[in-house]
Amino acid sequence: MTIPTSQELEYLNTHPQQTDLYLSIFEPQVAMICQVTGSYSTDNQSIDFYNSTGSASDVGDYYFQVALIGTSSNSDDVGRTWIRSISGNTIRFLESDHINWQSNLYVTILKYTEIIPVYPHQIQNPADEEDVIFYKIWDIAYTDQNSILGTFINMGSNYAGFIENNGTGTCYWSASGTANLLDDALTYSWIFEGATITGSSAHTPGEVAYTNTGDFRAILRVTSNSGRVDTSIRYVSFYDRPGAGDDVPILNWEILDWGGSRDGIGYSCRIKIRENIPKSKIIDGALIVIFGEDWYGTTKHSVSNNAKGRETIKFVGYIDAGTIQYNYIDGYIEFDVVSSTKFMEFCECFSCSIESKTSPAYWYELLNMDIRRATYNYLAWQSSVLLCCDLEFKNFVDQYIQYFDADNTSLYDAINSVVSDARGGKVVSDSLSKIWIEQEPDMVDDAANTFPVTLSISKKDWIGDLIIDERQKQDVSFMEIGGASHDPATNTFSALLSDAPGVAPAYRGKVERIQGLALADQDELNTIAGNKYAYMNSRYPNIELNLRGNYNNLDIAPQEIISMNIASSDTPRNIVFSEKEFVIRSKNISWNSQTKTILNRIAIAELTQGFAGTTVVIPDVPPGDGDDDGGGTYKIPTITVPPIPIPTIFNPLAIYHNNEFVGNAVALNFLDTGITGSI
Repeated sequence: MTIPTSQELEYLNTHPQQTDLYLSIFEPQVAMICQVTGSYSTDNQSIDFYNSTGSASDVGDYYFQVALIGTSSNSDDVGRTWIRSISGNTIRFLESDHINWQSNLYVTILKYTEIIPVYPHQIQNPADEEDVIFYKIWDIAYTDQNSILGTFINMGSNYAGFIENNGTGTCYWSASGTANLLDDALTYSWIFEGATITGSSAHTPGEVAYTNTGDFRAILRVTSNSGRVDTSIRYVSFYDRPGAGDDVPILNWEILDWGGSRDGIGYSCRIKIRENIPKSKIIDGALIVIFGEDWYGTTKHSVSNNAKGRETIKFVGYIDAGTIQYNYIDGYIEFDVVSSTKFMEFCECFSCSIESKTSPAYWYELLNMDIRRATYNYLAWQSSVLLCCDLEFKNFVDQYIQYFDADNTSLYDAINSVVSDARGGKVVSDSLSKIWIEQEPDMVDDAANTFPVTLSISKKDWIGDLIIDERQKQDVSFMEIGGASHDPATNTFSALLSDAPGVAPAYRGKVERIQGLALADQDELNTIAGNKYAYMNSRYPNIELNLRGNYNNLDIAPQEIISMNIASSDTPRNIVFSEKEFVIRSKNISWNSQTKTILNRIAIAELTQGFAGTTVVIPDVPPGDGDDDGGGTYKIPTITVPPIPIPTIFNPLAIYHNNEFVGNAVALNFLDTGITGSI
């Protein structure tokens, strides 16, 4: 979301409105083609090659470019894998045990990097059978990688656009949002394939011109003062305008079920194409860009979304191959497209455990670990995510943590679990597949003054009826929230606990307990407890409305405020709001290709502010009853075991009378007054 200018606010309320949308499927250029020779070893994940065409210089070290393995060039009938590097006549791959390598197979290397997991490796220490040696990316030994920390690169989303009548198209590039984990000074090195300039060393190169249609890469390398180099890659597609040339985007298509939500962690849609598209383009992980041009009245203008220079980009995502369907009778192909965070859910990686240290000496140790550093370490060394996507922490109060543990789980769940468990946060991608890591509104104190106000909405901005969910009673009567603060310098902890609304619950609702937060101190926890209690009992948890027009500036991330104004005559319930603050939880978009109109439906939740919870004192040790220990010890009470009685064993054939033995009996009846029977 970006705050519209006063002029853009006028556009939003100008009618009629019109939007043309175009569909781009990025088609990577081939970097190199070669054939396999010799034998393949799973120990070093490398092959020798011959008969190469193209250029090995177009294959970057650790870009993890896609490699098609087939019985002919440009074929993947044997499989797909990913390149680590090329040296001489040897290609090194990521682990590729799924490929049945044989001599003379073709290897087609593309100028394309996908979101994939990258597996670590461990072996038994040859010098110590009780020790294990850890490696990253198969054989990278630890030296100082977890002390010289890296950089979250932000360079803008993938892009698609037109070559204009003057023979030029432009794409805007900037490193805004790039952040180093040690706050080092940074230098920048841009490479623009297919552009009129080959590169730049500026933080913000700005508008870069392209004069040819085609699919190109933009590469940014960022170097810190500490010497750490990080790389990220984006993709640019330029087309002829319809009627101005043959290289046009996909025109005969439609989009269904288009929308995103914070609970759904990003966006998805269903695309149906009625053109003859080569199957080689409709593959798992293929990059989709939906771009368009907007008119408000007679003015051509696109109201800005999250990124400067990406106003015309409506959606960026990746094909989910499991959803591809061909209809040969009616002549169309359809498939689902998902944003980056949803695609990360498809990628599972090995487990990972990291401990915070002041002087890391192993891969499983990290310098003064906090949530940002844990996130970077996992994504940079066990995935290609940071090669493919912008990632930015926004309105996130980071805290130190001692441990980061990720199960054998998806890339998304691995990072979202620590963000959620430690700080009540969420990992969400916006409509352009930029990844935002934010605390949810109930974890942000004074959110009304922290989040910017994007839009003030009144009756003129929506059509139809509002759906207003109103709580008539509290859902939560009592909250107990706990966690700990960690000082990495001394490796000490303080356990913290807070109750809200106080020591006693309210009279309606259930009890909620949350544990495991990473905290600064008790005051922060008390604030969080009160705010979460207020948010979970908000009066208006959900309002849904259909907006009257193309509000492209609204998105599910980063979080910003919408002010609602409702007059008593606007609803049958006579609800009145005056600049009441809400945040967007979901957005659904519908595009009518016949009328060329876009409509948005949003769901918003009330923004609340609570009062501080109550401190619960946690004793250092269990209480006791000693006079000299201040009640700080616990004594186990003495347990007296009574003596166990020894029973008298009677002969079952003996006869007794008044406790005196009489004799043995074959049959006997005991009477109170005597004995009868035979002896």
